[in-house]
Amino acid sequence: MSNSDNKDQSGPRPGDVQSRASRGVVKWFDQNKGIGFVVDGQTGEDVLLHQNILRELGLSSIAKEVELAYWVEDSARGARISEITEVIASEDLLTIGDLSADELSALQPAIVKWFDAKKGYGFVIPYGEAKEVFFHAETLRLSSLGEVASGLGICVVIENDGPKAAVKYLFPWTDAS
Repeated sequence: MSNSDNKDQSGPRPGDVQSRASRGVVKWFDQNKGIGFVVDGQTGEDVLLHQNILRELGLSSIAKEVELAYWVEDSARGARISEITEVIASEDLLTIGDLSADELSALQPAIVKWFDAKKGYGFVIPYGEAKEVFFHAETLRLSSLGEVASGLGICVVIENDGPKAAVKYLFPWTDAS
């Protein structure tokens, strides 16, 4: 008789992880800590969101109040998101699909030089250019990003030229593909 014949296979064992699909809203996310919590739409409980899960989508952060569809794993240690299947844009959030044909043609790759959440602004450097272009925290919020880290690849639409240039729209790099 093998060892597996002696095990009760009728239900979950201690340490087992149960997975389920769910939806919820980001409660908060701290990029420096690399974690945040989502309020689960089914249970109303907090579900851990680790930065590695966001990185699978090409994100380093996410804004609070953004709705997500995800797989959650429930275990004795608590609930955690194992995969995000969809970032659900609310009516005030902008997606690449909302851009006009002219704006889509102006979309270009850039890299975040720096962003300071306390100051509420930062700068990007478009690829292949030496200029720094200003962006405001509201631009991040409208694209569902909470914060961006220095060196992160993104795609942007820049309005104006010269010293008054500013990022009009900013999206995760994965949205452009």
